Amino acid sequence: MPAFDAEAIGRGNSRTRPELTDSVWVARGARDLGIVVAHELAHVLMDSGVHDNTPENLMAASTTPQNTQLTAAQCARLTATGQRHGLLRGVD
Repeated sequence: MPAFDAEAIGRGNSRTRPELTDSVWVARGARDLGIVVAHELAHVLMDSGVHDNTPENLMAASTTPQNTQLTAAQCARLTATGQRHGLLRGVD
């Protein structure tokens, strides 16, 4: 059984496995799949493994259907880092 339901591999944590850079891996049977995928994609787009346990925050360590919100700062980092890494197109 995997240690986690999912794993995000961004630029900051892919040095020993560069072939997995900018990818998300989800284990079979992961609960709340849509939330898990959104959470892990946010990790990749922000290039950060940081969790935020503020109530209802998508980046809480535990993914649940209630945790769907991002702060303005998280959105800004996600957008800026995602664009800088070529993962998001510029938005006008």
